[in-house]
Amino acid sequence: MSDPGKFTDAEKQAFAIYELILATSGDRPYSGQSVEQMLRDIANWKARSPALKAMDQASPEVRLAFLNHSFEWLKAQTKERHNFRITSTLREAIASALHALPKPLPAETVEMLLSDLCKDAWTRGYFPFDEFLAVLTREEITDGMRADLRSIFLQYAPSPTGKNDKHSVAVRSVIGALIRVDGEKQLDPGRGPWSQIVFDELASKNNITRAGWEGLLEHCKSLEQAVPGKKWNKRTQELTAALGEEEVLPTLTRWLALGPTPGQPSEARSPIEDSAYQKGVVWILGLSHNGVAATVIADFGIACLRKVRMLGAVSQKVGFACVQALGAMRCNEAIAQLSRLRAKVKYTVARRLIEKSLRQAAERAGMTTDDLEDSCVERFGLDAEGKIEIAIGDARAQARLSELGKVQ
Repeated sequence: MSDPGKFTDAEKQAFAIYELILATSGDRPYSGQSVEQMLRDIANWKARSPALKAMDQASPEVRLAFLNHSFEWLKAQTKERHNFRITSTLREAIASALHALPKPLPAETVEMLLSDLCKDAWTRGYFPFDEFLAVLTREEITDGMRADLRSIFLQYAPSPTGKNDKHSVAVRSVIGALIRVDGEKQLDPGRGPWSQIVFDELASKNNITRAGWEGLLEHCKSLEQAVPGKKWNKRTQELTAALGEEEVLPTLTRWLALGPTPGQPSEARSPIEDSAYQKGVVWILGLSHNGVAATVIADFGIACLRKVRMLGAVSQKVGFACVQALGAMRCNEAIAQLSRLRAKVKYTVARRLIEKSLRQAAERAGMTTDDLEDSCVERFGLDAEGKIEIAIGDARAQARLSELGKVQ
């Protein structure tokens, strides 16, 4: 926390209000015989609160100083003591300062608060964030502010299943209006960052080809179960054949290489507008039993199963589909990629699914999991005895790998 000994006069007065909040919030009501009674008791308490009275009577300089230090003071209470009475009163004092200060707020204050709010979602939950957003205008938003607001905007996005509460929807709408830039391309309705790129590419194709691709993507979107059935697989073969496998597989590979959240900050999760298509794309590539496809699916799976702090995986549903598709593929590279996933992915539920997929693949091959993984290790030109001969000019060099792993 900042050193009060180095405060300006305005900061010292703001700090005195903060200390008054700490000293006088112990008797704040927090329960009652009914909600109405509790709200009346709280309103009466607030009217008598010496700390809130002091904030109402403070000069603009003191209010601004209080606002500048408000996040660190609030953070200290939520992290160290977590006293609901104190944090509630602090929130009201911050809101009072926000409402009373001349607008627009100083840019350095807005930048500092947005940076703190972006980094610490826990403390943001106690901060009067709605009131803060309400005093901002799009005209005052700088590039730095916009970057922080975009990160926060992602944290209010719907879950990968499309669920979102009304408050999050409202906050997201306000932030969306603040970060909008004139002339900047907006996502089409029903599109996420990934599907927007895909459908923009399809828009350049002729009508017949575009219709075929749109049919294939709608087929991808129709996959609801975890593992596709025979009917879905049969339809996949028909649609792929119509477009040409030599066209479909490279294109789907390239689209997956974009990653689940192309062009988005690291906090972004794959929205349902994208994940609904991505799952089907993964399985279509898996049905190819192609080594290159297995590597791309594994890369995509690793990106999907990366955990976003306080939110979960980037896309758990699609990440699991990557694991299961690799487990169903009949090629050595798929086994090698499952082993790589096991080493890379830290997500506990996903690791269990990876182990299960490896066991199922081993059972199909009539082998143990260890033997299956050993059989898929790259041989690098070694023969059955573990040796290789290499021509060097007129001479030949021989390297041999012993059972103990030493090279001779």
